[in-house]
Amino acid sequence: MAHDVKQDLEKNLVVIKHSDHVDKDDLWNARLAALKIIQDNESPRILVDMRDINLTTTTMERFEFAQSHNKYFTSRTKIATLITKDDPKKEDHQFVETVSLNRGFLLRVFEDQVEAEQWLLG
Repeated sequence: MAHDVKQDLEKNLVVIKHSDHVDKDDLWNARLAALKIIQDNESPRILVDMRDINLTTTTMERFEFAQSHNKYFTSRTKIATLITKDDPKKEDHQFVETVSLNRGFLLRVFEDQVEAEQWLLG
């Protein structure tokens, strides 16, 4: 398993921490684990930490994953994806952001954890 999903009760966030090799199954399984935590929360806030990982998804897999967020989460859900400034897959993360936003889903990519948390909690 290349992810860990926990609830941060202090900040009222669900945190998904990906590590090592991340493929499409890891993305989907992490989302399902987060859904179990946020079942009764109408406005969940999710921080997805993707710093220092090896992302091996195809463009089509990223598209399918991003466009399906609305099927699993309420319209009030916010997801912040955290990456490094020199992430070699930065454009891939931005593609997921664009697809999500085009479907009315609040997902943004950040390089700074404080900014990501402020956006989620704001």
